[in-house]
Amino acid sequence: MKKFDFSRYILVCRKQFVEDWRRQIGFTAVMAILLFFVFWIINWQIDMMTAMDETNSAMSEKFAMTFSWTKIIAFASVVMLAIGYQSAHSMPFMKSKTSQIAHVVLPATTLEKYLATETFAFVFSVIEAIVAFFIADGLQFALTGRFTIADIASISFSELNYMFNIQKVNSFLSLVVCTVVASLFFHSAWFTLCATFFRKHPFLLGMLILWGINQVLSIFGSMVSLDFINEIFAAMDKMSKKEIMAQLQIFLYIAIIGQLVFAVGFWIWSYFRMKKVEL
Repeated sequence: MKKFDFSRYILVCRKQFVEDWRRQIGFTAVMAILLFFVFWIINWQIDMMTAMDETNSAMSEKFAMTFSWTKIIAFASVVMLAIGYQSAHSMPFMKSKTSQIAHVVLPATTLEKYLATETFAFVFSVIEAIVAFFIADGLQFALTGRFTIADIASISFSELNYMFNIQKVNSFLSLVVCTVVASLFFHSAWFTLCATFFRKHPFLLGMLILWGINQVLSIFGSMVSLDFINEIFAAMDKMSKKEIMAQLQIFLYIAIIGQLVFAVGFWIWSYFRMKKVEL
């Protein structure tokens, strides 16, 4: 049983789902409630701001645009947290000798078990987040008569069309989506690695490590490259919108490649740590 078999891989995925479906339903419900309150608060802020500036239609539209982007960021953040949490708890068999033995005797290869674990952590998290989004949007529509997805589609695209040339919107949006997807891969791989290192609280410890690294980099950046950052902003003041957008695209390409490289490295590392359990 050294070769990868797709049917065995599906059976392992099915086993994980059957054993964990109740917790996944509860997890989806928690995400739906969280998104519902986030969207409700944002809509309340939109109504309040537009009521204050009802005589200024341009200002009201600007508030609506800003908060519509906040909804997109909120949903992406919830998806990222869901994937991170699921990935951090994707290897419960690493916690004790008994669970490790049960994992070893499972009739499947290490690669099949690992891919099933990652599929369950990543793919199911995205599906659950999308389901939670539509549940939250349906509840919001029942109470307020407003669909979040319609607000995002209409207002956010109109803002992009206003900020940049229409020819550049599609390519820029594609890069932004790719950056978010690469970030999801990075967080999934990182928290999967944390699941192999920390038997207790892998999600919390993984978040603390990421926060600590971010703080160190922020302090280092503020101490070493403050003048460099000021030069960048000074140069951007002299650029046209097209030139600024070109620089943003370069930055997004770097972010995508960097996150994918780290994700692949973390996945390989966690796979070999998982393989040690079976030796």
